[in-house]
Amino acid sequence: MFFENRMRVLGAGILAVGAFAIGAPGVAAAQSQTLTGAVRDELRLAPGTTDVVIAAPSGCTARKFTNGLGEATCTSGNGQFRVTITCKRSTGSIYTAQGPWKTPGPNARSARWCGASSDTITYAGVQKTNG
Repeated sequence: MFFENRMRVLGAGILAVGAFAIGAPGVAAAQSQTLTGAVRDELRLAPGTTDVVIAAPSGCTARKFTNGLGEATCTSGNGQFRVTITCKRSTGSIYTAQGPWKTPGPNARSARWCGASSDTITYAGVQKTNG
């Protein structure tokens, strides 16, 4: 099932049009959509512009280490990504924490430690945002 999605970045005058598939939470799929003359004029895109693609980061992995560190990497795509970790305190309470947002690239890495050295990391995942 596809829905047309229009986003405007105010102040920058940028508008992107794409069709996104509804999928698992945190996972975005992108498709190219050919723009008609009327839509192109409405969006004030340059003459000759035919397609705009919005894509989430790709080539992503997340890892958790026994020392309480979680890290995420993404090698390509647009937008940003960060690591999200779940940690367990010695008291049994559970909490989540996130690393800093990063732009995908060959050396891009988002990392986050659990809050205390006695806390145990139980999960590490990648959170993505479209470009």
